[in-house]
Amino acid sequence: MLCAEQHPSRCHRLIISNWLVAHDIEVNHIILRDKDGIKIVPHQLGQWGAMPIIEDDGEVVYPK
Repeated sequence: MLCAEQHPSRCHRLIISNWLVAHDIEVNHIILRDKDGIKIVPHQLGQWGAMPIIEDDGEVVYPK
């Protein structure tokens, strides 16, 4: 999936990425950084926002 937002924290991509990683699917973000060029960043739960809670049934929820 690709998105026009430059950073996952500003996009629905963060929510989708959290769900995929919680279900053992590898996610990598392509991030353009002015000084460093393009970076491939592996997604980690809680990396750019609240740490999601993974319920026993696999549902991903967020703290209030």
